Amino acid sequence: MDKTSPPYRKDELSVAELLHFGGAYVEAVKKNIWYIIGIGMVCAAVSFFYYSSKPTLYKARLSFMLNEDESSQMSNVSAILGQFGLPMMNQRVNISKVLELSLSRKIIQEAIFNEIETSNGPNFLSNHIIDIYELNDRWNSKELEMSNFKFTNAKVDAFSIKENIALKSIATMIAGTPANRKNALIETDYGQNTTIMSFVTHSQDEALSYHLTHAVFDATSNFYVEKTIEKQTSTYDVLVSKKDSLLKEYNRLEYKYADLSDKSTGLFSKKMDIKKERARGEMLQLSAGLSKLEEQIALVEFSIENSTPILQVIDAPILPLEEVTTSKFKSILIGLGFGLILSIGAVVFITLWRLIKETEV
Repeated sequence: MDKTSPPYRKDELSVAELLHFGGAYVEAVKKNIWYIIGIGMVCAAVSFFYYSSKPTLYKARLSFMLNEDESSQMSNVSAILGQFGLPMMNQRVNISKVLELSLSRKIIQEAIFNEIETSNGPNFLSNHIIDIYELNDRWNSKELEMSNFKFTNAKVDAFSIKENIALKSIATMIAGTPANRKNALIETDYGQNTTIMSFVTHSQDEALSYHLTHAVFDATSNFYVEKTIEKQTSTYDVLVSKKDSLLKEYNRLEYKYADLSDKSTGLFSKKMDIKKERARGEMLQLSAGLSKLEEQIALVEFSIENSTPILQVIDAPILPLEEVTTSKFKSILIGLGFGLILSIGAVVFITLWRLIKETEV
């Protein structure tokens, strides 16, 4: 015997045995072909009725891009990356921030308390969601009566327990949770190369999909822009407040100087001259301070103008929206394919089990 060749083991299958097993599987499938077809037809029927019973969804898609200036050092690095078609470093971070922010409860609650026109007149978007998805029945219980619940105001900080429960439920329904975004009404996405972002809403009501997409974008844009330039805006407000105070003091001294000048007309008084010179000196100091403040305000205004990001809409949803349904033919194919795979798999498994038992004997 060749010492390099492995010894033959009894538990190894020969080619003949493999062919025997393969033939057994084929024979088993042929023998049960009508059962297999029957199961496939039953699954096709179930799939057809399942997809037929699902409501039509309306799809609203809004795409947009982020335009913002970066710091000089980061801008130089980003410019080099841009030459190679790569997304800018800081921009990639900010895109992730925008998309994550858009699905936060802060943004969702801002969006759902917009008023829209419904068949019953103006109403909160949140109440429209409650009606469309019949959430009252889902929330109502012995412990909590919510059969007729509706939001009556948008003062979130003063909400009751009932209102908080409803708010959290709707927010989760719209955006999911950080751990699970599946089946949420709104999905977010962006292109790795183009860095173009998008919000996509699927809901059972056309008006809901349309208004919710716009409302979430507007709330995200306003909040992101406001927080990005918050420090500069705060500095601007402080400087303007100081300027107003100095102007009031300057005007008071100017009036005082004019009054002293009127009183000293035709008179010679050292005391009066001292008061006038003192008032004039204070006015000159204030004038210099005002000039410096105006320069600082101009610089801050320039900084705000150049650092303010813009979420630029590319394509916004317009009515009528796209209807999303599963075709009857596709639903039948899905059910049939699943049924055939399931039944053939069962036949193969049973045959394999029987053959294993036979070889053991």
